[in-house]
Amino acid sequence: MTEPAMDSLEYSHPVPLETLGTSPKQISLAVGEHERAALAKRFELVSIESFTADVTVRRVPGSLLVEVKGTFAADIVQSCVITEAPVAEQVREAFSVHFGPETYNEAEVDFELDDEDPPELIENDVIELGEWIAQLLAIEMNPYPKAPGAKLEGFVDEDEPAEAPTYRPFESLLAGKKDQV
Repeated sequence: MTEPAMDSLEYSHPVPLETLGTSPKQISLAVGEHERAALAKRFELVSIESFTADVTVRRVPGSLLVEVKGTFAADIVQSCVITEAPVAEQVREAFSVHFGPETYNEAEVDFELDDEDPPELIENDVIELGEWIAQLLAIEMNPYPKAPGAKLEGFVDEDEPAEAPTYRPFESLLAGKKDQV
């Protein structure tokens, strides 16, 4: 997925650092109709029916980091990967992320699988919350939506129990052995 330039974002909600303190700041987002249509086009969706988020933002005491926690909800419609029929999906997710200055991301660091992700980048003393949540939607939605009953010929559907194989490669050997007895 390519990141659009900051001045061409489909949905933008900048949070300037100067507006933040160590006390939590509550932010409720409701993405408008035009922005939802633009995001749907960008993510190749049929539509985004609703897209909201409730977020708490605060500076981490004694640090250059900013903590962003919250939940988002989106009702989207995608095309079935087999039939192209519309497939509705509700995407709901809780998140917690840190944002930090560029210096946090420049250090060469070895990461372990269980380590916390490095902080997201703060550019020009502004956290672009709208774009970050839009990207989270793109990550969390089903990458292969399938309409109910849609089947791809010649492939086993993981949702249905597999049939017993009809080919028995050693059956001819067993038949030959019976003839010898």
